[in-house]
Parts: sequence; C-alpha cells; structure tokens
Amino acid sequence: MDSEIVEEKLEQMKAMMNDFGADAWFIIDIEGRDPSLPLLVGGATSGRSVFAFDTEGRSVALTGWPDKGHVESFGIFDEVISIPGKGMDAMFLGLYEEWKPEKFLLNFSEMDNLCDGLSHGTYLWLGGLLGVEELEERALSSQPVLTQLRAVKSEAELQRVQGAIDHNLEIYQEVWDQLAAGMTEIQIQDLFRQAIDRRVPEGVMPQEGPLVLLPKAGMSHRKPTDAALAPGDLMVVDFGLGYRGYHSDIARTFYYLRPGEERAPDTILEAFAAIRGAISDAFDIMRPGVPGVEVDRVARQYLIDRGYPSIKHSVGHQIGQMVHDGGTSLRPLREGEELEDTGLLQEGELYTLEPTILEGELSFITEENVWISADGAERLHEWQTELWYIDG
Repeated sequence: MDSEIVEEKLEQMKAMMNDFGADAWFIIDIEGRDPSLPLLVGGATSGRSVFAFDTEGRSVALTGWPDKGHVESFGIFDEVISIPGKGMDAMFLGLYEEWKPEKFLLNFSEMDNLCDGLSHGTYLWLGGLLGVEELEERALSSQPVLTQLRAVKSEAELQRVQGAIDHNLEIYQEVWDQLAAGMTEIQIQDLFRQAIDRRVPEGVMPQEGPLVLLPKAGMSHRKPTDAALAPGDLMVVDFGLGYRGYHSDIARTFYYLRPGEERAPDTILEAFAAIRGAISDAFDIMRPGVPGVEVDRVARQYLIDRGYPSIKHSVGHQIGQMVHDGGTSLRPLREGEELEDTGLLQEGELYTLEPTILEGELSFITEENVWISADGAERLHEWQTELWYIDG
C-alpha cells in the first residue's frame, strides 16, 4: 500500500471528475486485474470488489467478508461494506440506488491497456444487474480521466522517478568501468543485474532485461547471446529501473576502440550526431499543448533529411508506474486517426526521447528522460552527448 501516492491521486481525481461529466466512478476488480489499482486504491482483493468514488468526495468499497479488514487497512475509504449473507449483486445495487448517478465511469478502453481493467465478464454482470439500456446510457469510459491522472505526475511521483533515474545512471557508470574484450552479451547483462541488485533489488525492468545488444548479433527486444564484445563493435544497452514503484528508461550506446584508434570512424560519429540532433530538435518543441505526433514528426524527419531510414517505433513514450505508462505517446498517426485523437503534451508529464538508427551493424539508441513544465521541457539528467568509449 503506497498511501502517499494514492492520497495525492485521489485529490487530483476529485478536481477532475466534474470536468468530464461523470457523477461517480466504479472500479470493479477481480483478483487485482485492474492496472489502475496501484494508482487509485493501493491494493487488491481476493475476490470481486467495487471501489466507488463520487464528485462529492465520498469513497466506498464493497468487498467479500474475507477482504474487509484488508481494504480497511488501505485507509482511503469512508466506508468499507461487507454484509454477511448478501452477495456483491445486492451490495452494488444498494449503493447504485443510493447514489443514483446520471453518468458514471468504468475502466474500459479500446486503445489503452492501462485503462482497460474491466473484464468482459464483469461488463456482462453489470448489464444483468442494471439492464443493458441503463448501462449503455449511463456508463462512460474512464480513459480521459484515468489517462490524465496517470500522466500528470505529483511531486512525490516525480521524486520517485528521479530516484530511479539517478540509480540508473550510477549503474551505467559502474558497469562501463568493467567492460572488456571477450565479454559476451550474457556476461555483460549479468554485470548490470549485479549492480542493480546492490542498489534496487528486483528493480530491473523488464524482468528479462537489461537489453544488451551487439548490433552484429541483431537489434530487437531479445535475450542476450554468446556474441562477444570485440574492438570495432558498437554496443547498445537499454533498461528501465524500478524504484519505489516508479521507473526510469535510459539507453546508452558504446563503441570499443580498435588498437590505435582515438575515436570511432566517421560513419559512426556522423550517425551518432544525427541521433543527437533528432533528440535536440524534438526536445526544443516539447511544451504543453503540442501534439505528441508533432514531436515524433520532427525527430523522424531530422533523420530522414540526413539520409537515414524512418524510425521503426515511436520517438518516445511516457514513464511512471509503468516503463510504458500509457496516454499520449510520441508516435506517428495511425491509419484512420485524426490529429485530435492522438493526445497533447501536458504540464507534469514525463517522457522518454529515443529516436534510433537501425541499419544492421550501424545501429544506435540513446534514450533520455524529460519532464514537461509550464514553459517547455526540462532534462531530468545528464544526456549522452558523445559515444561512450571502451578501451582495452
């Protein structure tokens, strides 16, 4: 239970629900399935539970009797109701009749998995209780509210992400000093895992990470191989670090100097400079109100104008409780989408910037984390402005 974060988010929720035309919000969960629970409730139960909030500030939890004490320990609900001899059907209908919401929010979404916590079975259950017409007339997707609650970070959330970033960069520095010829991707990943465990046990994200990629062995989200580091190699490392429930996501590119080399070959340096230019141009236009697709377009076009292929993925994404934290992302328009469907940058959001070049052995990723302030974007850490060289 992370009461500090939940309390901050519930305060944000109270200020937002009226703006979205809803009188109540019903988070209906089974066995912790709903991804909004860590953000808005702080825990899960062993059976079906309803966590209800309204615009008057009331909060009620409906649970089975084994979970009553557990939910009371969360400390966020005005009332926790568990009535012996009555099932969830009767308890929910009683609350619904008492509140009589004109419109209410449910956690369903066609596009955002982090807003899609309502199972199809639970939707059918609600339709059976309320009637299909009632449900279709009054239920609204919580996506606009939940996306904003997840995206706009509180002060405590920002501090957690900053802690993850600081540890992430310390780990990079520690492992960089240990790299040597002949080490395999597997061995290098193990060095990172050891460094992570010393600082943030179980903090590596994703669980199979960090990604340690020698482009000569292929670039993708894959497990490390027995490919060995040698002079003349590029190496990409990409990982997010989990710290107190929040995440960084930073990638770095290394070059192993050949004997007699003082810097990488010109083709590598030119490609690296192009990546840095794309990141800088994207960063310069980031401010509240700018469409995420425009940030993507600027970075993507920067690389195309210099003869490099179009990026194969989004230029960036939000970070927070998840490494990919949903909501507005920095990506191109999808087929059939209009600009207004894609989302705008908002003050308080945290993003990565990661335009890449993926051309066989000439492959780069540097990934930086930024915060959107009222006036623009701000760096959250020192960026990689030069290749990180390995020498002997």
